[in-house]
Amino acid sequence: MFIIIIGGIIFTATLGAFMALMFTSGMKDGIAKVVLGTVIAFAIGFSVIGLLQLEYNGDAKRWNNGTCATCGTAFELFDIEHHNSSGNTYYYKCENGHLIKTTNYFEK
Repeated sequence: MFIIIIGGIIFTATLGAFMALMFTSGMKDGIAKVVLGTVIAFAIGFSVIGLLQLEYNGDAKRWNNGTCATCGTAFELFDIEHHNSSGNTYYYKCENGHLIKTTNYFEK
C-alpha cells in the first residue's frame, strides 16, 4: 500500500502535473485553474499507478508461486523478449510444456 501511495504521488507530480497544465492552459480564472489542475493531476497520477498494480496482480496470479495451475509442476524461465520502449516480456514453461507470459520477472 505504501508503494502505491508513493508511486501515485510521483506520477501525480510528474505526468499528472504535465497533463493538467496542458488541459488548463487556456483558462483565465486562477483559482478554478488550480483546483481543476490539481484534480486532473491526481486523477491521472493515481490512475497510472493503479493500472500498473493491476498488471502486476494479473502476472502474479498467472505465476501462481511458480507452480503450473494445469499440471502442478514448477515453472522455469524459458525466454525473455526485449522491447525497445516498453520493457521485457518473460516466458515461463513447465515440465509438461504449458507456457505463461508475464511483463514482470518472477523467480523462486
